[in-house]
Amino acid sequence: MENKTYEIEIDGRIIPVTTKEVLDFYPKEYQLTEDDIRQYAAMYTARIKCYREYDGPLDAAYVRRLLDEERLMKNGESDGFRLQLDFRWYVELRKEDGPRVAPFKYAIEAYCLDNIQSFSRRYVSMEKALLHCLNGFNENATIPNRYKSIQDYLSKHPEQ
Repeated sequence: MENKTYEIEIDGRIIPVTTKEVLDFYPKEYQLTEDDIRQYAAMYTARIKCYREYDGPLDAAYVRRLLDEERLMKNGESDGFRLQLDFRWYVELRKEDGPRVAPFKYAIEAYCLDNIQSFSRRYVSMEKALLHCLNGFNENATIPNRYKSIQDYLSKHPEQ
């Protein structure tokens, strides 16, 4: 397969990504064709390449700032941060408040920076969204969460 360069716009920036970069990121089991790369794989690889450049971690100072400024966040606005679990993640927290998504007010889109995992979830509050991130996206009821609340997290991580 010819090594082409695709220029993809992500967050208002043009991110160049090559066929080789796409094939290096996707496992061989995907057996990507040139059409697959053009239709979706180059875009996804460019997104991950862009998000790897973000360095703002989700820590106590960032949690406090988000919660303090929550009232200023307008519908559709988002904020992103890095999260280190077993893998590195980039998470985008977006305000989505309106009758179409009620009772939910926030959504997260999380992208693994080390492999092709991603997911989206909606939450009734910013605190619940952040807590899910801080608990490593735990959705298994038999595994206890590390933190029971945002206040629990903040009390265990004083001023950073």
